[in-house]
Amino acid sequence: MTHFERRLREQVDSKYRREPTADNPLWRLVNDRLPIEECRIFYVGLRDSLAVFNRVLLGRLLEESPSEGARSKLLPVISVEFGPPVEAAHPAIFNRFLRALGVSASDTHESSDLLALSSACAPEIAALRKMSWCELLARLLVGETQGPVVFPVILEALRRNYGLRSSDVSYFSIHATHDKKDTEILFDLLATSVKSQADEDAVARIVDTAFDSGRYAVTGCLLEAKPRYRFADYSSSTTRTKGTDWASPVSLVTSASLVSLASLASPAKDDEQDPELDAALERMADDASQAPIRRVLHLLRTTLRQRLSEDSFHVRFTQIGFAREMLERMRRAVHAWEFVMAPRLLQICPDLDARVLVWQAAHASYGSKRTEGPAANLLDDLLSTLGSESSRVQREPVSRSELLQWSLPELIARGLVADNLIALECLPVIRRALLAAPFGPGESDLHGSYFHRALRDAALGLEIGIDLLARYAPAGMADELVVGAFQRALDASPYTALVERAHPPHTWSKLDVTTTTA
Repeated sequence: MTHFERRLREQVDSKYRREPTADNPLWRLVNDRLPIEECRIFYVGLRDSLAVFNRVLLGRLLEESPSEGARSKLLPVISVEFGPPVEAAHPAIFNRFLRALGVSASDTHESSDLLALSSACAPEIAALRKMSWCELLARLLVGETQGPVVFPVILEALRRNYGLRSSDVSYFSIHATHDKKDTEILFDLLATSVKSQADEDAVARIVDTAFDSGRYAVTGCLLEAKPRYRFADYSSSTTRTKGTDWASPVSLVTSASLVSLASLASPAKDDEQDPELDAALERMADDASQAPIRRVLHLLRTTLRQRLSEDSFHVRFTQIGFAREMLERMRRAVHAWEFVMAPRLLQICPDLDARVLVWQAAHASYGSKRTEGPAANLLDDLLSTLGSESSRVQREPVSRSELLQWSLPELIARGLVADNLIALECLPVIRRALLAAPFGPGESDLHGSYFHRALRDAALGLEIGIDLLARYAPAGMADELVVGAFQRALDASPYTALVERAHPPHTWSKLDVTTTTA
């Protein structure tokens, strides 16, 4: 254990040895002096701060992760916050606790203006948006330390004082157990992320500031005679030895009417057009009960397929420099989704069930289980076979300024719908070109490679995007949003070189989508 880590653990422990004030609601709860009406007021008052934690803090951590490796270590801490299913997401579990406490359903939801400059949480949100990676980790650490130290005594008091059942206080029991592991992961990440004295000072400052304000000023004190858990008694070296436990594979949580494209994107068929996927999209176009957006997508997909100039593309792929450039562009597109678009969507989606869906799309790319790491790693392996330096591609900056101007429907249409629709058509073409190229990898090298993974992830992302766009696009505007996003995506896409846009003569902006909305 480094000197920094030992000092940080002792700093956190010291916060839970502070004497509580006489009016501290949790001290009164533990000592049977808090009427249930006041308990309700206290926990309803935490609702928006917990939403900021779930939306802004976690999203910012995904944005600021310095590498796929650092993000992978953090995933076990973040993934449990979102479920799925939505009923298992931590905000939903907290809402069930509020209902068991007697809070009305209307008072369990976060404020609709949570992200507004005028909201009560605006200062907290502004501070999070300015924090560095190390500062954000420290801020998350403060929140995760509550579970092992104070949640056991709180859940006992809630059950004793108000007659709540074990299931009613599962929010506290889950954190009391799981956060022991989470805090060790965070101590480990901080120990390896801090690079200077300035970083160490910033971490210490964030810990002090967080424990002296908001809800952590209430929980960060001595609620019983002696703390039940001390972080100085443990070492994150056990976490480093055992490695990262990946979350279990997630199942799609969408409306029952959705046709699961993800289940049809069979890896075994990624070197040819998938007839099952084609048939599913055909049914979407013909079925009057399907949303108009599905028929628009069918038209775009059909037109894109007509314009794929596969023969000329194969000729250009005989040059290794062109192949490297194409794959490096694909690598930057993966980076843009994982570090920019997905975190932004998690922050601005107003509904928990929508954030759970976005998390599924993001998590598929990040790596959904222990044996399946980030999709970018597979692309890096492919790049290395062509002699490209993947580290150079990783470090290329991605501007967030443009995305900050996009509305939620525009971001869904681009990041989840248009990009994935294009990928589903173009990835098989690239794979065939690589196999045919004189310098390309063999069939055995591509078996289980990035293309298998990317096709599956694109199908899942497209399905989720259709669901969310139908929910958030203004009435009658979904088709125009998708066509506009499709144009912009194609112009910026790594696959642009595949598409011949001179034939047929009409441009994308003149696509006739009016017949699809009848």
